[in-house]
Amino acid sequence: MWIQETIQRITGLPTGGDRGVTVAPVGKHALVLSQRFCARCPPESDVYLVRHGSTAATALGGALQAVPSRDGDSVSIFRRHGPTGCTIGNIGLDGRRRSGRHVSCRTELIEEFPAGLLLECSGTVGRDSLNMLLNHCGRAIRLPYDQARPLVGSLVLTGGDRRAPLAVHDVRTGASFRLRWPSGSGYGLGEATGEPSGRRAIVEFARYSPEHRLDMWLLDVVTRRWRHLPGMPAKLGAKATDVKWTADGRVVMLSGDMVAAWRPGQPHLATHRVKRLKQPGSQFLIR
Repeated sequence: MWIQETIQRITGLPTGGDRGVTVAPVGKHALVLSQRFCARCPPESDVYLVRHGSTAATALGGALQAVPSRDGDSVSIFRRHGPTGCTIGNIGLDGRRRSGRHVSCRTELIEEFPAGLLLECSGTVGRDSLNMLLNHCGRAIRLPYDQARPLVGSLVLTGGDRRAPLAVHDVRTGASFRLRWPSGSGYGLGEATGEPSGRRAIVEFARYSPEHRLDMWLLDVVTRRWRHLPGMPAKLGAKATDVKWTADGRVVMLSGDMVAAWRPGQPHLATHRVKRLKQPGSQFLIR
């Protein structure tokens, strides 16, 4: 795998203090959230848009959470409204804001599906969590599971470890099916990253003791079969490893100063060392 490294500075982003930065694709553009860490700093992130082909960030406002729309023309935002309430609203990439819906502040935005926006809501002490779907008509529908990970299309994956069976659910139709647990003892379900075609996903299983290890599997949701990625499990930290799919069906992962690429069916990962950036974390976009 041949990689040419170029670095271009994004202008218009805040630089003061210690900050955590996350990025996500919104259509062909990049959504950037920058949150300052300090004792008296508000929990909100500054939300920016970096348009395709540009290195200038445009401010969209502040939000506790922000999730890109499926069609790539807007962003769902979660904001505090008054001393005790919160709202879920929407802002277009042109800066136009749409009316929000009042919700509990113990709500988390997960991802937008064709059927609506997937949410996770927790109880007063962080327990009794449940998933809900906020459909395009503004109706909140309770789903019969919790801690769902987006998979591909309208599918989500549930099941924490070997004692909690893996299951795939369709948030649009309500259909479900069970999966066998592919990973070893001591591993728990991590993130899932679906390919654009909507048939396959990379599913992570993580172990944190006695050392951090990550086990990645390829799931075909049509055949319901698993394929182990070459070189797995590996000594990788789950929170410091990010995975993306390219438009031509390759898997790219970044962890620290190592980038790897793999096309399903190949016997080995192609790896390359890159310059480690000062910003912690390993989130990236493929443009």
